[in-house]
Amino acid sequence: MERHYAAGEMILRRDEISPFLMQIRTGKVRLETTTRSWYLSDGDFFGEESIFLRKPATYTAFASEETILDLLTESEAASFLAGNPAAALIAIQRNIARLHEPTPPLTTDNPFYLRLLRTLLPYTRRGGERETFSPIPLGLTDLATLLETTPEAIKCFLTGASAFGDIRLDNDDTLSVREAEHLRMRISATRNAAYFFSGSTQRQGRGHYNLLSRIDVKQEGKS
Repeated sequence: MERHYAAGEMILRRDEISPFLMQIRTGKVRLETTTRSWYLSDGDFFGEESIFLRKPATYTAFASEETILDLLTESEAASFLAGNPAAALIAIQRNIARLHEPTPPLTTDNPFYLRLLRTLLPYTRRGGERETFSPIPLGLTDLATLLETTPEAIKCFLTGASAFGDIRLDNDDTLSVREAEHLRMRISATRNAAYFFSGSTQRQGRGHYNLLSRIDVKQEGKS
């Protein structure tokens, strides 16, 4: 079913359950939540959480210009996605993005990353140049066994973690690591940062560094 919307017209209200999967034939749609907004345009679709899961929309949708939508019932939507793998992939990616929006990116204080560094430490070169990468006598399968996971998961994780400059995975899956003292400093620095500052706005110290906790927060920022 085809439907036309004028610029500024509401298409779907937040917390409503849409009876259709809505695909944009032409035009542009603005989706708004309480914290952000974004735009969809020709070929994009929305409303999949309602049509397939019977869940209310977490956004309000407006036509930001004159827009034509194709409204698909559940059976029509299922046939459409079955015949359009690229569209189905977009739906999966969009839902994953929404689900993991609060998830922070991979950082050096990730517990699994620190465990990985501690596992590699006994196999790293000692006394060399800290900037030099040296291969270690561990394959992905061996490392996966030590970390109780799979080689595929380790390879994927290393691909994301290589940007930190501690570990390098070559094209032939050879694993190279920086010098041992460098890893120790990385582990120690991350542990200390986590000990003193559990968050970017934390004001209180821990342990016997309790002078920080005596700051009168009402006076902060006053001269």
